[in-house]
Amino acid sequence: MLANEIIDGQCLADWVTATAGTIDKSPGHLAVGNETWVTTMLVRTWPYNIKRATGLLQALSHIKFKKPKGISVRTTLRIIPANFKLGTMGKMKIRRLEKSVKTAEFPRPDEVKALRAFKYLAEQSSYARVSVLDLWCFITVSATSEELLESAVNEVEKTLTDIKMSATKLPHEQTQAFLETWSAGTYKPDFYKAWPGRLIDEEALSVLNPFLDGSLTEERGLYMGNRVSDQSFVHIVLKRGDLNKNFIVLGESGGGKSTFLKALVVTLLLEGYKVYVLDVDGEYEKLCKKIGGVWVDHNPGSGKYFDPLKIPRPFGKPEEDAGRLMEVSSKLQRTISLLAGGISPEERNVIDRALVATWKDSEIDPDDQSTWDDKKCNMHQWYQFLCQEDSNAARELRNRLYMYFEGSQKKMFTNSESTEDLEDARAVFFHVARGINKSKFDPDAAVKMSLTLDTVWELVIRNKIRGEQYSAVFTDEGQRVLPNNDAWDFINTLASTIRKYNGLLALGANNPSVLWPSGSSGNNDDENSIWGNSAYKVLFGMEDSHISQIQKKAKIPDEVLNKLNDLRGNHGFIIRVGKNFDALRLELSSEELELYKTEGLNQ
Repeated sequence: MLANEIIDGQCLADWVTATAGTIDKSPGHLAVGNETWVTTMLVRTWPYNIKRATGLLQALSHIKFKKPKGISVRTTLRIIPANFKLGTMGKMKIRRLEKSVKTAEFPRPDEVKALRAFKYLAEQSSYARVSVLDLWCFITVSATSEELLESAVNEVEKTLTDIKMSATKLPHEQTQAFLETWSAGTYKPDFYKAWPGRLIDEEALSVLNPFLDGSLTEERGLYMGNRVSDQSFVHIVLKRGDLNKNFIVLGESGGGKSTFLKALVVTLLLEGYKVYVLDVDGEYEKLCKKIGGVWVDHNPGSGKYFDPLKIPRPFGKPEEDAGRLMEVSSKLQRTISLLAGGISPEERNVIDRALVATWKDSEIDPDDQSTWDDKKCNMHQWYQFLCQEDSNAARELRNRLYMYFEGSQKKMFTNSESTEDLEDARAVFFHVARGINKSKFDPDAAVKMSLTLDTVWELVIRNKIRGEQYSAVFTDEGQRVLPNNDAWDFINTLASTIRKYNGLLALGANNPSVLWPSGSSGNNDDENSIWGNSAYKVLFGMEDSHISQIQKKAKIPDEVLNKLNDLRGNHGFIIRVGKNFDALRLELSSEELELYKTEGLNQ
């Protein structure tokens, strides 16, 4: 084991004292001990758009000198957060520049450039993920003789000219410039005040230093896409304890929403998640087969369903086991509400009385868990007890449920299935609807989705208790379920609770209004809403009316929504993480695009 080498303050002071007398200063360079001649230059002119001028620093590090022996070039970046706030005056300046440019027959080039720069900075500062920085770039050239140094500096200046840059040799400030590029040098604020830096954002800076956020071998999390601005990769890390990890994905049909969700399914599987997908239209069947998932066909015509009265077997955790009957009651209330198109308080009591009678008939004692196991309670048994009650509320409820238990739709509930076979599957895809009524609420689809969500919730809890730590629940057609108040409450609760079980909800919808129940007012960006309980908001192109709904209900800057209009039609999207924004686009292989393609739509 090698010992650490330590240079203490006294050693450093002794070194500086010993070498100070051997440093000769001139207006254009330093001479150290008559052995090394050094010139430090400061870049003053940059290309107008740095993000389109890749390879700037690479060009400087690969200069072919006529006599390379004895010459070295070092490039040093100094980066300090800029005190930049657009503010009222800045916005006013933008408006004045816009008016000047638009009204002039031949706009002044400097005004056009200033307007572009201001708009860019306004957009970048609105995307709060992106910091605005002050940048200084020093180029330190060393040589073994003064003549060789002069030749090397000339070569560097020629290279800078070729890439539309220039630098000053900092006459009479070579000592401080050298110290600014030295790792043990001193920081002198007056120097930077005299030589203001270049205002730059993180995205542009990544062009100069592409590994600013880590190396290619670093574990960086889930790939979310490439930035539209510079094609740099964007990753997020989800496996961080009890954090909110939910996704809301909004966008019009054909805009890329479903492709994003399918790509996210595959990404999470690769990360070790167990994934459960509620598929309304059967669009995920090809993906299911490709990745070896389990396909569960619970569309209304199949007759298969998860019976809400089936009592889950024990979880092995006392607090979860004790709440199993309460969950059964909640599932039944929600299921009947979906089938009946809503229920009144009197009808809730009717439902509960029939449930209590069903438990009694099955010899289930709510106070004795040993009587709960292996009981075959079912919805049809409950319906018979409902029919035995002679009250106005019971009769009214039976009239609305008749078609599902005795009429034309009774096939919906003919074959109750077990969930035990699904517990070890890595990916389960539930086909829960027929693929019709895409633009309005479909109670048949909604009830199958609700029953499946209950089942998935049970699987998520078991995963956590069994040590299978990460679960993800997907639904791509939220607009079919959320219009029902009971279903909205359930999914809202799921969004706020699933994090406790190391799970996440990914909810897709083509109509953002379903995220906010009718009658709600004010901003709904709080922790008690589906929107507020989703850390990641993904926005694809939408109709103007839908963008207006988001603008009214959520705290999203106008600049971001304007950017969303620009992305419409090219499958780009805005992702919001907390209060930060980024404009991205998925870059997928042709094989993946073919796998994710939505039937009947051009990708």
